[in-house]
Amino acid sequence: MRVAKEVGVRLNSELDLLDEKRAYHEEENRQLKEELQCSQQRRITLENELGRMRLEVRQNKRRFIPVVYA
Repeated sequence: MRVAKEVGVRLNSELDLLDEKRAYHEEENRQLKEELQCSQQRRITLENELGRMRLEVRQNKRRFIPVVYA
């Protein structure tokens, strides 16, 4: 009976430890998902800004290229 009680206590301790680890990893996972979402939003914003800048450069090139008369 004593051995069974010791095993039960040990198993409960292991379960508590595993529960703490699970909670830690769930929180870490939530934070990483949030960080990933922010990074994806920043990437989209930067891609849009890059596209606008490329368009502006193309328009400025056309505007400022000297006309060569033959």
